[in-house]
Amino acid sequence: SDLAMNYANAIKILRGYVLDEQIIKEDEHLAKAVVDTILARKKEKNECEERLREVTQEIKRVSPFGDFSYDKIHEIEKESRRKMRFYVGKTSKQLIDADPDLILLNSLDGIDYFVGLSEDPIHHRDLLEEEIQHPLGSLQKMKEELLRKIEACDAELKTLTKYSWLMHKELVHEMNRIGFEFANSSVELELDDTLFVIEGWVPKNKEKELQNLCKQQNIFVEEVKLEESDQLPTYLENKGLPRVGEDLVRVVAQARFL
Repeated sequence: SDLAMNYANAIKILRGYVLDEQIIKEDEHLAKAVVDTILARKKEKNECEERLREVTQEIKRVSPFGDFSYDKIHEIEKESRRKMRFYVGKTSKQLIDADPDLILLNSLDGIDYFVGLSEDPIHHRDLLEEEIQHPLGSLQKMKEELLRKIEACDAELKTLTKYSWLMHKELVHEMNRIGFEFANSSVELELDDTLFVIEGWVPKNKEKELQNLCKQQNIFVEEVKLEESDQLPTYLENKGLPRVGEDLVRVVAQARFL
């Protein structure tokens, strides 16, 4: 179910942090609120990290042009009745003399960075115009704000690690509910609904445990012969640290072949 998947994802997220002391208390309503918060903060963090990568790349692109104010540029354009544009070209092409309106701002790693103040765009086969939506100073402020948001998300997720036990407990409850609904829908009723029959798989190392459980519940159980068309499911029982994909297998609970 979606809820079980949400609990499993929340558990996985919290494993990325050192767990605080656990609150050992069952509370279904609190659990649903906590899991929603965990997933929301993780989504926000991921979005901020993606945006941070974009901003960092943009800073790298525009930093050779230096910092400037668009308000100041607009004043210059208004007074000169010209348009200010930015260009790049290979240093080896010696483009400084390509047009009298070109001003060399910087040279870095074999690339020259220019600003041009002219009525029309400067056209040259070795010159490429660069669009700059945000100046360097604005981009740096964006980066600082994104880093603060990521730090805040991490701090909130860290405080939520105290509910890791609750997430595990509610995941088990949800999986039990799913299993119960599946069993109810799979059972066959006989003798005017006074007898039920159901088939299932059990690992060899769990046979005695199943026999004891059925005996306690006054349920008769017997082994049936396998059909040629039967396909054996995989039994998963990891010990120690969780293995990669364990959460997904536990949640999806789909049989896979041996």
